Amino acid sequence: MNIRRYIARSGVLLTLGITVACGIVPSPTVPDASEVACGVTEAYSDDYLMAVIGKDAVPTQVDDINIGNCEFDGAIIAVRVQIAGNRESQTVVVDLSAPTRELPVPFHRIVNLPLIDADLPAGRYTRTITGITAGGGEIDMPIFEDVLLVRDPGSLQADVLRHQGRWERRRVANYVYTGAWNCFCPISYTADAEVTVRGGVVVSVASADPAVPNIPDPERFVSVKALFAVLQSALDENAARIDVTYNEEFGYPEQFFVDYHENMADEERGFVIRNLTYQ
Repeated sequence: MNIRRYIARSGVLLTLGITVACGIVPSPTVPDASEVACGVTEAYSDDYLMAVIGKDAVPTQVDDINIGNCEFDGAIIAVRVQIAGNRESQTVVVDLSAPTRELPVPFHRIVNLPLIDADLPAGRYTRTITGITAGGGEIDMPIFEDVLLVRDPGSLQADVLRHQGRWERRRVANYVYTGAWNCFCPISYTADAEVTVRGGVVVSVASADPAVPNIPDPERFVSVKALFAVLQSALDENAARIDVTYNEEFGYPEQFFVDYHENMADEERGFVIRNLTYQ
């Protein structure tokens, strides 16, 4: 089994002093931790870990697949878990039953973790998980990936977050695709365009339709990341209808259609991606 190892050191310099009075033998002390080495298995997960708001415990899994173990060079007495995103956060501090130098990951089986705060909005959250020593020292465990928090794993919101995460995990920065907008617009606005992206930024938009030699308003064609932003905006605006088909390997939306207002005509729009190739 392949193992990845990470080592972190405390940002707090700790000193241990012992005062001995005549005739008194000091109690043995357990040194505080100043360094942690964490190892995790090396399976590859297509998706970020997903947890349900208000129902699941604050997550301490490494990611969606891997397990691990953290060994401190001294004892910790508590663990702090913070999840932060969407300008919101939740922080919990859990006391351990006894000082320890070793934590299995996930460690929800050895500590009682509260539920994810029911007021947190759905979205992607970073996680900072920190061991706390008796002397107040803190040392982060640098192995935990971001987590997706949702209210319903089968919802459109969860689907957007899941596939957006899959696209980001693929780390595709340079690619070319043929794309077209679907709207109640002149034909020139629905023509195919070849879109070139470098470093995640659109660098050129060229016509892919012989009948339309020049693409009007080329800034309409954006990166895959920006297309996910269009979908998220439609969700935030409670659009009447959202249909999406994804590329399951890379996660990008192959096509989508959004009807923002059920009783309003001609405001619907959609987009299609064909022949995405990456370098």
